[in-house]
Amino acid sequence: MCSTQSKALLHLRHCIISTDFTQNPDAWRKLYDSSNPHEMPYPSPFDMQVGMDKMVILRCLRPDKIVPAVQEFIVDNLGQSYIEPPTFDLPGTFGDSSCLTPLIFVLSPGADPMNALRKFGEDCGYTPEQIQTISLGQGQVTDCLNIYHSAAMLSAIYIN
Repeated sequence: MCSTQSKALLHLRHCIISTDFTQNPDAWRKLYDSSNPHEMPYPSPFDMQVGMDKMVILRCLRPDKIVPAVQEFIVDNLGQSYIEPPTFDLPGTFGDSSCLTPLIFVLSPGADPMNALRKFGEDCGYTPEQIQTISLGQGQVTDCLNIYHSAAMLSAIYIN
């Protein structure tokens, strides 16, 4: 399809949707007010829309619900495993690290790997004194550099 035809088709769809919004406001309002609009059928004749076409309309109405719609689309077309993060393999990741490629944890709110890290350190024969941690917040630069330099000298301290 050439770009002129594509533009004409998009304009036609826009006109049809705009007209339907004005002629059928109660049905569209129900969809708009829903807490899960991505799970609801659209008003006729748009009830047959699926996939990307359905998400385009949803994006116009409720951009805040596009992420759950995309996740549902991915699950339906690729499978649940494509939206679930893999479990973190600390032993495998540690095996890939070295003094030149250290492990640095960038955490999201609520994530706390400290217990797993300390348990892993003990399992590997490290003492609690050899595992030093510091949060890289405001005012921590000096402490972090001190730990880094002592680790470089001893090569037996793990920095988190």
